[in-house]
Amino acid sequence: MTLTDREIIERLTRLEEGQKAINEEMNRRFDEMDKRITDLVHTANTIVMVFGGLVVAMMGLVFWDRRTFIEKAKDVTVKHIETDRRL
Repeated sequence: MTLTDREIIERLTRLEEGQKAINEEMNRRFDEMDKRITDLVHTANTIVMVFGGLVVAMMGLVFWDRRTFIEKAKDVTVKHIETDRRL
């Protein structure tokens, strides 16, 4: 079975077209994966920022509560000492 030059050229042309189609499909899929990964990174960053903000807010609340508690404890202690001195 012999192939003519024309048949060889036609087959090579079809082969090149097939390779181009495969490359285009691969590029499209890689672009889609890049977009998905970028979206996941943005989502992860958002979650970390929200969690960090909650931690900072909670620490601020704890420090504020402790400070308020200590001030009230000092007032109660001072009043208790003043009451004992009067007796």
